[in-house]
Amino acid sequence: MNQLSAEPSQALDAHTPARSYRRLRHLLVPCRRSFIFAGALSLLLSSCNPGGNPGPEDARTSESRITASTDDVEEEASGSIQRSSTDLEMVRNEADQLVGLRFTQVNVPRGAVVTDAYVSFTADEVSNEKTSLTVQGVAEDNPPTFISARFNVSSQEKTAASVAWSPPPWMISGASGPEQQTANLAPIVQELVDRPGWSSGNALAFVISGTGKRVATSFDSSRAKAPRLHISFTADQQVSIDTFTAQPASVRQGSQVTFSWSVTSAGGGAVRCTLDVDGDHTSDYTVADCLSTKTQTHTYEVAGYYPATLTLTDATGTTTTATAETSVTTPASVTVAAAGDIACDPASEYFNHGEGVGDRCRMKATSELLLAIAPDAVLTLGDNQYNSATLNNLRQSYDPTWGRLKAITHPAAGTHEYTASEEDEDDGNGNGAGYFAYFGAAAGDPAKGYYSFDLGAWHIVVLNANCSRSGGCEKGSPQEQWLRADLTASPKLCTLTVMHYPRFSSGKHGNIVRNTDFWKTLTDAGAELVLSGNDHDYERFAPQNPNGALDAEGGVRQFVVGTGGKELYSFRAPQPHSEARISGVYGVLKLNLHPGSYDWEFVPEVGQPSDKGMGLCH
Repeated sequence: MNQLSAEPSQALDAHTPARSYRRLRHLLVPCRRSFIFAGALSLLLSSCNPGGNPGPEDARTSESRITASTDDVEEEASGSIQRSSTDLEMVRNEADQLVGLRFTQVNVPRGAVVTDAYVSFTADEVSNEKTSLTVQGVAEDNPPTFISARFNVSSQEKTAASVAWSPPPWMISGASGPEQQTANLAPIVQELVDRPGWSSGNALAFVISGTGKRVATSFDSSRAKAPRLHISFTADQQVSIDTFTAQPASVRQGSQVTFSWSVTSAGGGAVRCTLDVDGDHTSDYTVADCLSTKTQTHTYEVAGYYPATLTLTDATGTTTTATAETSVTTPASVTVAAAGDIACDPASEYFNHGEGVGDRCRMKATSELLLAIAPDAVLTLGDNQYNSATLNNLRQSYDPTWGRLKAITHPAAGTHEYTASEEDEDDGNGNGAGYFAYFGAAAGDPAKGYYSFDLGAWHIVVLNANCSRSGGCEKGSPQEQWLRADLTASPKLCTLTVMHYPRFSSGKHGNIVRNTDFWKTLTDAGAELVLSGNDHDYERFAPQNPNGALDAEGGVRQFVVGTGGKELYSFRAPQPHSEARISGVYGVLKLNLHPGSYDWEFVPEVGQPSDKGMGLCH
């Protein structure tokens, strides 16, 4: 089963290029999404009425997730409020406590008929003891966030409606399914949206009490796994977005994009709409009547990925949104595609003439993703060929798949490039002869296995993380000294580094601390990105310093992309500052590298979760 976690990512401000970062939040659109791929272009539409006109009663949903540390809290028996806990203990800690949850931007109009509502959690721990909980709402029109004052949760005025919830055992850490959903909270939500002061877009808050224990992931542990509120309701549908497009969907920096839409208003009259052109949840244009005005132009001055959002608001306060993506490039922009842990042993029972069986040996499928992207360069992240990268194995398995892009490939060595045995052992006792023979000069000096080159406006460094084979990885080693000198000599503003073993990882193998000195050298030089493999999953981290502290201004952002085709792993406990995690999904990382900035997209097999965002060079 695939799992997706995604945190808000760093975004560029299209209007103020001098700013270092600006938040780009993943849009939570409570309706159907569809992706249309055409080469490197993609369009995402989100609309509550993607086809046809609605009837007078329209079934709709609202989705809201906890978005702040102060919106999921614990009140201990002493009255002390814990607002930054990495988990939510419902409700027994050392003693029974209360849990407060607050959800913002709840898009349900006043007077709607609530048919279903629940809070969905992600299990943080395994627990099967008998647990009996009670959920109540906070009886306010638009409750503020929780504060640190003692007894701030228990002192809230509660709704008359309450719902009993006896959750079944949570037997899998990380699970987020029906077992982790509350009982139907519709009576509570109905009471709140019927309040005279309620308006669509307000916040809702709940208080959970009771006995027993279930432990859920909190916002401070993982923003993407924080509690999520789902509401199903019916209401008079006043407005709908029929179409919303951005043309062209890919433009050069400084070029104009035209946004076009068509909307329907059941009641007639003017329909006000707003347009957020860069996905930062800030309105850039306001259109008094979207029925008569159907286009808006915008010029993007900064290269990157922009999910523009059109928002309509009807007379009841209900909002309807649609999103269209735009990719902005410069003449110096280049596209790279990357992944590691790629080709199966031809002797594997799952090899199947290179086609794979089930969820194993999917190197051909991921190579098709590469061909569809048509990148300027391919970066392999190590363990390119299992179980041993002999020339024969590479020719049988890697070459017919990823080898189709060999002419533009810049490889990195992993353990299996130096594995002497055909058995699945990370013995590291080989000499890499097959790997260096197959890739030739592209793999660098066989005595070193590390090298660098320039691509567009970027400097690319490929390290050999097999320390015993590359003269060491510690400070003062030949490779570290070479790295420091190479970075010092590079005139490029932006630097991307490849090394097979990740310094940080929430996956099976975890953090590789022997890379710390490399990370220190990269941080000192102002490098932007590190791409790694080893763990067979996809994970994105916020920029960090060598010790794992968050450093948005000077830290290095790491991607783990061990999803090239061999097999897949599950995650263990999330590491700090892990912003996105996808397990059980094959795919490749697409990077558009611009002068001074970059944007990324995890490109999965069809129908699987993705991850997108952008950032600035230091």
